[in-house]
Amino acid sequence: MRINIPSNPGDLIVLAKAINAKHIALGAASPLNGIDGIAGFGAQVTAADTNNQQADLLYKQAETATEARDNALGPDTTTPGSTPQIARSSRARIRKTPQERRASVCGSAAGRSAPAEWLQNQHGSASC
Repeated sequence: MRINIPSNPGDLIVLAKAINAKHIALGAASPLNGIDGIAGFGAQVTAADTNNQQADLLYKQAETATEARDNALGPDTTTPGSTPQIARSSRARIRKTPQERRASVCGSAAGRSAPAEWLQNQHGSASC
């Protein structure tokens, strides 16, 4: 009889649980008794199954959280009131002209980007 070993973790766990159940049912007559590590096989399968179920749950939660994040940000830069649109509009309003940058209090600030300088100044971390 040929038994294919699945590469998918969930399918491999199903197979391993079936193998372990048969091994336990056969007890001392099990042909698996001579395999190195068979004593801990049941615990390994149980741990793998538990962690696989947890991984599936977390994957679904991550999908839900990603969808909620994307919905909160908004679809694109053209949708009024969306985060990308407000960020783009804000960038346009906080840009300085080259003359305003040269007149900046931080004499060497002429080479800095205006939005970055403005944001730094808002948080008090700019240094001249």
